[in-house]
Amino acid sequence: MSFKELIALFGLAALWGASFLFIRIAAPIFGPILTIEGRVSIAALALVLYLVITRKSLGFRKRWKQYIIIGALNAAIPFTLIATSALHLTASMSSILNSLTPLFTAIIVWGWMNESLSTRKWFGILVGVLGVVLLVGWSTIPFTKETIIAIGLAVLSTISYGFAGVYAKKTFVDVAPISLAAGQ
Repeated sequence: MSFKELIALFGLAALWGASFLFIRIAAPIFGPILTIEGRVSIAALALVLYLVITRKSLGFRKRWKQYIIIGALNAAIPFTLIATSALHLTASMSSILNSLTPLFTAIIVWGWMNESLSTRKWFGILVGVLGVVLLVGWSTIPFTKETIIAIGLAVLSTISYGFAGVYAKKTFVDVAPISLAAGQ
């Protein structure tokens, strides 16, 4: 990995991680749905503007059904579940639960695409989850009905991400990443 790629990775990690803090702060104020509508609307506006400026095609007419499916699985469903769970979870707990995405993606890949995972990949998933725990810290939360439901919603969001990843891999092989991001 080059230095430039390493900087990009850490930049992405910072932005991605900060989104949990933003959601944790915004969801109680604006509500989960309005928080996510705002987040998705800002992202969509920026991505479509970029497509217009660079004169790249989205191919929406050809793939609108697939974009709706991937948008639901990779944005609408998980973002709303995360924002709802953030009403009762800490940002660090949300981040830790979200780090289970590779685990559920691996299980979905195994079940849907009949691909087995090597011990090395399973070890990588475990190290990733432990790395997130070390970075954000483990914070205790009260064990109430609300927190159990919130944990369940957060885990469901990672399952949705897992299905989105496999669906995208099967459906959008010939689509540019920027078009996929904007389309969903």
